[in-house]
Formats: sequence, C-alpha cells, structure tokens
Amino acid sequence: MISKHKLFKHPDYLLSKYQAEVYRQLQQYMDDHSLTQKEIADHLGVSSSYVNQVLKGNFNFTLKKLIELSLMMGKVPTLEFVSINDYLIREGNGDSRSPLGDRATEKVPAARMKSKRSGKSPGKTSAVKPARRN
Repeated sequence: MISKHKLFKHPDYLLSKYQAEVYRQLQQYMDDHSLTQKEIADHLGVSSSYVNQVLKGNFNFTLKKLIELSLMMGKVPTLEFVSINDYLIREGNGDSRSPLGDRATEKVPAARMKSKRSGKSPGKTSAVKPARRN
C-alpha cells in the first residue's frame, strides 16, 4: 500500500484531484443553470466532445482554458503553493483550509507584470511576518 506522503507527491494524484474538482464545479453550474454540454461548448468555443471529456475526467486543461471555464461560471480559480508537509497536514485532516492559517500558504502571481511607466518589473516583495499571539 502506498503511503499518503508518496501519494500526495505523485503528479497523477494531484491531476486527478483537480480534474474531479473542475468536473464537480462544471456539473453543478450546468445543473443550476439548466445548460447542456453543447451550450457550454458554444460559450467556450470548443467542441461538445471536449466538454464531454471534461465531464468524464479525460482532459488536461491549459491554464487559459481553466480560467475561461471558471469565468464562464462566474468564478475565479486561485493557485497556491504550499509545502508538502503543510499539504499533508491539511489533506490528512480532511480540512478544506490549512490548519496553520495564512502562514502555511504562499500565494504566487501567475506572471510578473512590468510597470507601464518605468518599463521595470515591480521588484521583489518581502513576506510579512505574522503577528505573535499572546
């Protein structure tokens, strides 16, 4: 039997988990709005078979398509990077949020944008130390 630690580090596990969440979100949206696969496909500019693949979990999104699908549902996908240990703690407990609070996650912008005025990148950002609790 494979350990949770090895399982959570395996790319296929994470891909399956995220595919299942995209499926769940899309199916809920379709049910709530009485939409067909064809209507979703027309809105996204893809084939009905592509939407069918999403609903069967047989897909590997580009980030752009994931964002388009999310925005169509009136949602914004978020991306966070957490240490493997923090992920194990959160997933092992079945929590949807990290038990360590915001300190456990480091949100990273998808791309650095250049300042329009100076043409320079905005520079490095420094982490804010969490306040101590008494």
